[in-house]
Amino acid sequence: MTVAVAPEVRAAQRRIVSTINASGRLSADGLALWREANCGEWKATAADISRDLDLLQVPHTIVKALDSRVTPQVSTGRQHDKTRC
Repeated sequence: MTVAVAPEVRAAQRRIVSTINASGRLSADGLALWREANCGEWKATAADISRDLDLLQVPHTIVKALDSRVTPQVSTGRQHDKTRC
């Protein structure tokens, strides 16, 4: 049986999938989505991602983190919002 999905839920699914493809990192701790702090002009912010995850009923947490993706030993020192699912 096919179940209709509300348009806003389908739109949230599309945004989350593209965000995971662009910036998702999977580790033993779960899925992490990195966003630069105050990046709203060009990308979805952590708050935008959180709203979509709430709509999709995905448990998640937003934390502040320093960017250590360049190398484990050297951090850029820029502050990021990290969403953990």
